[in-house]
Amino acid sequence: KEIMAELSQANNAPQLLDDKYLVVAIDGSDFDQPFNPKSENVVQTKDGRTYCQIHVNALYDVLNKLYLDMVIQPRQKMDEREAALTMLKNLDKQEKNFLVLMDRGYSSFNLIETCNRLKHCHYVIRTKAGNGAIKEITTLSGHEYDSELSCKVTASHRYYITHKDTEKF
Repeated sequence: KEIMAELSQANNAPQLLDDKYLVVAIDGSDFDQPFNPKSENVVQTKDGRTYCQIHVNALYDVLNKLYLDMVIQPRQKMDEREAALTMLKNLDKQEKNFLVLMDRGYSSFNLIETCNRLKHCHYVIRTKAGNGAIKEITTLSGHEYDSELSCKVTASHRYYITHKDTEKF
């Protein structure tokens, strides 16, 4: 991580999109480690295999081909969304506009709202349509356009069960 930080600091004139936006992407990958039975990174599979593995969440500068930040987690305790929040908040402190690209695993109301509140953050999050996704996306056509979505956010399905007959969802 220290070597990555040194390399990214050396690039003092980064290439920007439209001379304004740093373009970054966030994703995670698993890496095997030499086996150590005392490691916090031990993973036990259902079929009884045991190995050591970490999950690396990386923030990558797409135009300059540099890794800017990373969060390393034990595979058993990985939380890609929390890692993304940490890296985005760190990047926002640099007070430069950035556009972040994230894949389906990052779609969450908390991450979206955090991105909305970060002063320099602009974002694109790919998400699933249908079950397990933001329900309102299923009504969108397959064409490119901008659209405001309005949806209710609750901590449980109780609101829906209580109001499904009286409210349009």
